[in-house]
Amino acid sequence: MNLEDPLPWEHDECVFTVIRRKEIKNYVLLWVYYPNCPNGHKIMVFDKDSSPSLDAKAIFPHFGRKTSPIARFVATVKGWSLAKKFAETC
Repeated sequence: MNLEDPLPWEHDECVFTVIRRKEIKNYVLLWVYYPNCPNGHKIMVFDKDSSPSLDAKAIFPHFGRKTSPIARFVATVKGWSLAKKFAETC
């Protein structure tokens, strides 16, 4: 392994495709695909005030930054449904 190669759990948050986007109440739901990540699909819920813009150059999928998601769900149709229910009831 080349020491400059990313570790298997690292990914490039600048290389992504937004698969789905939905606004519900004060939340923005995103289903994002990161092709350079081993588990490339992520379903995330953001506060509307701190969600990434439509033309964002990067979407950081982990917690701990100003524009971090407030929740994540398994990247399946059921996970998307649960994310919607979360946003509708909170």
